[in-house]
Amino acid sequence: MDDKIKDDTAIRRNVKWLNKGEPIPRNLCGSGLVSRLKYQGTCVGATDLIDDIEQALKSYKKGISPSYKNQLNEELKKSTIKWLNSDSSLLDDKKFEELIRQLIKGLGAQSSQIPPKSKYKGSIADVDVIADFVHLGIQLYIQVKKHKKQSDAHAVKQLIEALKIDNPDGTKPIYGWVLTSGEFAPEAVKLADSNAIRVVNGEDLAEMMISVGLQSFDDN
Repeated sequence: MDDKIKDDTAIRRNVKWLNKGEPIPRNLCGSGLVSRLKYQGTCVGATDLIDDIEQALKSYKKGISPSYKNQLNEELKKSTIKWLNSDSSLLDDKKFEELIRQLIKGLGAQSSQIPPKSKYKGSIADVDVIADFVHLGIQLYIQVKKHKKQSDAHAVKQLIEALKIDNPDGTKPIYGWVLTSGEFAPEAVKLADSNAIRVVNGEDLAEMMISVGLQSFDDN
């Protein structure tokens, strides 16, 4: 921009406004970010507050004011997700299935079981946990995947086939969940949606675990 040297505006940096340029109220920002916004100079750095900025954006989109409870919940979720996918956690595939079985009981199931792996021998069908909500009159079939990254559509296909075998005419009140400690590939979410199956990713799982509390789990 040589033509702007005399105007003292030769050095510029294009910016892309977050939140589509819409202002975010200060009451949605953490104390650190609020304090930085009080700076009265021309410009100030905020690279150390990126997490705070992202949280303010999330709060704005959700339409909720931050609170110590919400903040603590978010921090607990981060720690729980990290633990679920840590190589040092005492949680192999079998123990992960057992954790989910106990979690579902903590969410109100009167009984939950891990069916034998031979249940659907000769088929790709598979169910890792079956739970009974007696008072609601429904059953919940859950396919579990302990994946650090993305879970593809295979888990959804396994559950679909199991539901076809156990509920061929769709008259039984059986609902399906596919649960992963990671994330779901887009095709998995699309296939689940088209078959009325709920997908539960690592963040949703962490939220459930925090909600039921440690008293719901027994690893003895």
